[in-house]
Amino acid sequence: MSELQKQIDNGSIHTNQNFFLDVETQTSKAVKVNYYGKPQWVPKSVFIEVKLEKNLIVFGMKQWFINKLQKQL
Repeated sequence: MSELQKQIDNGSIHTNQNFFLDVETQTSKAVKVNYYGKPQWVPKSVFIEVKLEKNLIVFGMKQWFINKLQKQL
């Protein structure tokens, strides 16, 4: 199981901006998270794994998707 899937199953995704995206539900290809107080469907493929330390893995998002989300806020 990937680290992303582990975090999704635990209910939150730790981001590289040091905040957590609360997971509401998921499908095989997307996850519904609480993004700035609004529920958003996010494809799992936009998450980028970032290793900060030996045992700390966080996730960023591809910039084009962040831009898309920001336009919706």
